[in-house]
Amino acid sequence: MPLQPNEPEVHSIALDEINSTFNRLKILADNSENPVERMLAIQLLPVMNEHVQIVTSILLTPGIEDKARQFCQSFDEQDQDK
Repeated sequence: MPLQPNEPEVHSIALDEINSTFNRLKILADNSENPVERMLAIQLLPVMNEHVQIVTSILLTPGIEDKARQFCQSFDEQDQDK
């Protein structure tokens, strides 16, 4: 599906996974014959859509690469202290 002209193109495996989960939930919501599955999928769709928007926003943050390196370094240092 091509992106809308006003939507920036972002690349991330994490974003791809969230989008895939969103799409699978949509399939369940639209096609499942199990009412419990449908109910859960319908309720989770807006949550997953919000996560897509959050991750996209993070990926578009200026200087995200440097911030991510600093975060990972700090996280790794804390993990080693355990």
